[in-house]
Amino acid sequence: MTGVGTILGTAAYMAPEQAKGRPTDKRSDMWAFGAVLYEMLTGRRAFDGEDVSDTMAAVLRGEPDWSRLPPTLAPALRTLIQRCLEKDRTQRVGDAAAALFVMRELAAPTPGWAMPVPAPRSRTRPVMWAAAAILAAALAAAATWFLMRPDSPRIVRFDITPPPEALLTVGPGGVNLVISPMGDRIVYHARHGATTALEMRSLDSGEAGPLPQTDGATHPAFSPDGSHLAFFKAGKLYKLTIDTRVLTALASVSEITGISWGVADSIMFTRPGPKRGLFRIAAGGGTPELIASPDAKSGEQDYVTPTVLPDGSTVLFVVRSASGGNSSLAIAGRSLTSGQQRVLVEGAVQPLYSASGHLLYVQAGVLTGSRFDARQLAVVGPAVPIVNGIVSKGTVANVGVSSNGTLTYIPGSTINYVSRFIWRARDGRVIGAASPDKLEYPRYPRISPNGHKFVATVGPAQEGHIWVYETSGTARPYKITFNAHNTLPVWSPDSSRIAFVSTRDGPTRNLFVVPADGSVIEPGRLVTSDKDKSQVTWSGDGWLVFQQLGDSTRNDLWKQSAAGDGKAEPWVQTPFAEHTPMFSFDDKWVAYVSDTTGTDEIWVRPFPGPGSPLRVSSAGGHDPVWSRDGKELFYEEGSKLMTAAVTSTTPLQMQTPKMLFDGGFVAYEPNTPRTYDVDRDGRFLMIEPSTTNAQRFNVVLNWAEELKRLIPDK
Repeated sequence: MTGVGTILGTAAYMAPEQAKGRPTDKRSDMWAFGAVLYEMLTGRRAFDGEDVSDTMAAVLRGEPDWSRLPPTLAPALRTLIQRCLEKDRTQRVGDAAAALFVMRELAAPTPGWAMPVPAPRSRTRPVMWAAAAILAAALAAAATWFLMRPDSPRIVRFDITPPPEALLTVGPGGVNLVISPMGDRIVYHARHGATTALEMRSLDSGEAGPLPQTDGATHPAFSPDGSHLAFFKAGKLYKLTIDTRVLTALASVSEITGISWGVADSIMFTRPGPKRGLFRIAAGGGTPELIASPDAKSGEQDYVTPTVLPDGSTVLFVVRSASGGNSSLAIAGRSLTSGQQRVLVEGAVQPLYSASGHLLYVQAGVLTGSRFDARQLAVVGPAVPIVNGIVSKGTVANVGVSSNGTLTYIPGSTINYVSRFIWRARDGRVIGAASPDKLEYPRYPRISPNGHKFVATVGPAQEGHIWVYETSGTARPYKITFNAHNTLPVWSPDSSRIAFVSTRDGPTRNLFVVPADGSVIEPGRLVTSDKDKSQVTWSGDGWLVFQQLGDSTRNDLWKQSAAGDGKAEPWVQTPFAEHTPMFSFDDKWVAYVSDTTGTDEIWVRPFPGPGSPLRVSSAGGHDPVWSRDGKELFYEEGSKLMTAAVTSTTPLQMQTPKMLFDGGFVAYEPNTPRTYDVDRDGRFLMIEPSTTNAQRFNVVLNWAEELKRLIPDK
């Protein structure tokens, strides 16, 4: 990135079509030539502003102050400058020869255009004629050099800083910044208070604003013509018609790890779980078609972050593999016609394809490129580092390139989500720190039934481990898991053991258990099958209720004895998604989340049944947690912590929920559920919000020219 002065200076000479990210031609050079002549004659830029956004807005909508041109300027030269700065390029001077002819004619001045002075003495008149001739000759020489230089589009670099009310954030899962194929629109995740939504900025007009019904949306992807946007939200794949703001649900999908809309009639996406793999669905909706699934025999766990090439017959994606307890990432390519698949680059994420014929990807925060033969699925020539410092997290990096060669990216480094656990009172006041130091991506805290300790997952995404902390803060924490990815811990009723979800057996997530004191390194198996399991709750009388992906019913709630003397069986199995179960402390009730109404809400059922479910929330809800005395049920409603008091248990009745406090803690997001717990004394164990808001994103127009220079064809 060059300095601010250089950025503004470059923007001041951009033609309107260039500011919009449109293709440029010789008429774009004529605009810049007119801007240079104007500045030479007035000492001021034709288009200026306090920052690059203001400057681009002046280029697109403003007019130069023509009164600043010298009053004695030759009419032909004034007309030339005005015609060079026509916003409609069809009306602009399009021929360098015409401009040179005018300039050279003016190099031999005549009395008709000289710069006379009032009543000049005869001895000064030759000096004025000479000055005019020198000026005209200088302008002609400058014009000759400017217009006869090599014809190549200028590379323009600038950054965009979103306003405080719509801060760019990299907190939501997946990529947080995408650019349309035509390079005229950029969509990014913006934080509005404690919630996030998709914001769109037009490079044509400079206008920006939120896209409707995209709160909580992740994995945005433009259609090939830029008129639609696909994204994932609350268990469904959607497409939004941008101009009319019409939202259409395409399919129900429990979870998505990447979307690519490479050709007009179909959308490609990846998903985890037992049905993991690469899928294709018609752009109008329907049943997803499995294209490829990970090869478990070779250690492949997941396919994520797909990119479909413009020809529609090749797809790039990231392969996550595991071996010996360690995970690895690689970029693979697959032919959608022959089915041939090949690993292209090891240790890389975020595959992109440039229309110039280059494969782009990010390694250790560096955007890197190579020439790419799509037919042979082969990288050609050496890898070349291009841009240093791209914000990366897990399997994605925040960078995109349009088909017309515009690059956009969030500058920075790998996101580590450094934060800590804190204690808060019922009124939201911070009581103190619960963990001694800042931690890398702390999540899923759970307090032991006896109140002496709490357990949590700490570490990078897909590489987390279980740590145990003293609630008093007097002892050092210790780790109780050591291989694979271990997460979503929960205590046994007597506080002696900890159950958790792990990938240690391979790509399928199963339930394991270890002693809470760290005396055993190798965990025991608690519940295993070929279906992915996640959030679990453990009753005082020895029952486990856990979330499991179904074959045709999305997420269901299953139950099994923690003693391992029985088989797992479905407990709540519906066409809807049920997840995040939580036993009450008297073991009579289970609170959970379901989207039966079309959005996630809090429900309560008697355990083991029979009995009808009771709806608790009315405006959405996540992360239900019972008070230790069973008199309250807490949950999150966006950034608010809510409570519903129990007024009767026979039958179960609850008061209308009310808010305890708003904000000040990490709230629920699809990639970070279960973010708090409540202690016996009424304190809340929470995660302190960390700054995941980025300052700006960078845009480089005509970046394909730089790419060709850095990675030539031969």
